[in-house]
Amino acid sequence: MKRALALFLALVMAITAFGCKKKDNEQSTGSQATSNVPGHEGEVRSNLTGEWIKKEINDKRPLACMLSNQPEAPAPSGIGDAKIIYEAPAEGDYATRMMGIFEDWEGLKKIGSVRSCRTYYLYFMLEFDCIYVHAGQAMPALYLVEKDFVDNISSTESNSKAFYTVDNGLSKEHTLFAKGEGILECAKDRKYRLTHNSDYTNKLKFNEDDNNKVTPEGGETANLVKVGYPINNPYFEYNSSDGKYYRYQTRKGTVEKVCDNETKKQVAVDNVIVQYCSFSKYSWDNQPTQYWNINCTSGGKGKFITNGKAIDITWKKDSEFGVTRYYDSKGKEITLNQGKTWICIVKDTEKESVEVLSDKETQSSSSANKNTKKSN
Repeated sequence: MKRALALFLALVMAITAFGCKKKDNEQSTGSQATSNVPGHEGEVRSNLTGEWIKKEINDKRPLACMLSNQPEAPAPSGIGDAKIIYEAPAEGDYATRMMGIFEDWEGLKKIGSVRSCRTYYLYFMLEFDCIYVHAGQAMPALYLVEKDFVDNISSTESNSKAFYTVDNGLSKEHTLFAKGEGILECAKDRKYRLTHNSDYTNKLKFNEDDNNKVTPEGGETANLVKVGYPINNPYFEYNSSDGKYYRYQTRKGTVEKVCDNETKKQVAVDNVIVQYCSFSKYSWDNQPTQYWNINCTSGGKGKFITNGKAIDITWKKDSEFGVTRYYDSKGKEITLNQGKTWICIVKDTEKESVEVLSDKETQSSSSANKNTKKSN
């Protein structure tokens, strides 16, 4: 009996530590003091972008929502509002799936199409203390979805106010969308916490110089970045006039801009992180599955791309539910430029598929893309 009680208390302490742990050398952002900087009085730095925003917005928990990226799916709605986008392979090597992380999300009218949860996305969204929206889950993710510290809203639950369907002429899995107002209602009904705890610690470190961008020291020229995912063959193209990376990918044999389906504006980000992880396949009831078990804990290598340059990095995590940190070759935590970030999870055995190209190579690559488009 005493042994069982001791094990129970140890489990409670571990879960409590997940919700409250903060390193001594980390600065709390959950209770940021408002700014006295001219033009930004009463504002704070966004946890998701490093930009100035109202404190009451920054204190709110972000929304994380699963988004489809299959070639037959509609262009994603609401992706232009996402401040951080995670992308990783889904089953096998068929296509990737995305997760957008949103701040000030309550007024969003259409997010989707919404897809189901995978285990690794739960780890990613927990790092930002998100409320998580998804359309059910793969079997291996069920044990984590049901944890008390996962505040999720799923379309598989009855009477959910968060979702609605659209008759877009596509198969059923591409017709489900979410709305911010309904998500908020669901969160309130379930008594989910709507703001960060006072000791919440930000995951990302941002440049605080509002007038000048940072350039990674010793970086190679990065005017075009090919992520290496099959099927969609996505890449990011750098625009030096605004310092952003614009997203392209192949859809039904044609290279297209990735645009928000509501605004028709192309998605552009200020930072791209490629995170190499080890992959294996889950088994269920001793039977192999096609679901990926992505190691989000043990650390590894990657690339950081911003302001026209790319460097090699490493990533580390201090515990299963800790926060991922990214470091340069000197062991210094990287500084992101203010703005949006796209994080691509790539198999560590397929590093060679990731390409960082310079001016001359970019022109050659663009020509090749045009030829591909013509040949199709």
